[in-house]
Amino acid sequence: LRGMVEQQGSDLLATATQAAIEVKPLPLQSGAAFYYHLTDREPERDAGDFKELHQGFGEVSQHAITFTVLTHPGEARLVKQALDSVSSIQITREAR
Repeated sequence: LRGMVEQQGSDLLATATQAAIEVKPLPLQSGAAFYYHLTDREPERDAGDFKELHQGFGEVSQHAITFTVLTHPGEARLVKQALDSVSSIQITREAR
């Protein structure tokens, strides 16, 4: 998982302010996930243009999950809330 996330992020480095990808683990209740953060080099043009990207991949109860959090600079609290939500994902089977 970590290698996949690192490769995905590395593919985006050409347009980011970061020189290298820093992959971080994201603890899940029943699985594992990793993510990275990149900042776009280009300035935001309007409210619908996001400069910050947090993106990752994980496995929860043998199911693949992907997540993307797009924010404006200075929205660390929003990023934390989004990553906390991802951390709490649970997949259950429906009763038949």
